[in-house]
Amino acid sequence: MYMPRKKNQQLKQNESVYTPLLQPTDLQQLTITQTMALLSLGRSKVYDLIKREGLPTTKIGSSTRIPLLDLKNWIEQHKTTKLA
Repeated sequence: MYMPRKKNQQLKQNESVYTPLLQPTDLQQLTITQTMALLSLGRSKVYDLIKREGLPTTKIGSSTRIPLLDLKNWIEQHKTTKLA
């Protein structure tokens, strides 16, 4: 979501007309390869987590992406505790 600037406000050189309300990391979309590296898992395991464990994805054209914020939340929900 973006907020437009006031009409009388001057823009600096190379400055956008809109100011983002979200941080760039909130919108970051990871590729399968990036997710593999981040989780130290193989490609098949990442696709298995998507298919069987509900790892959240979005499609951008024909590309599958994993939203970073959703991945963090998914990991929190799937944490297990060790018994003493």
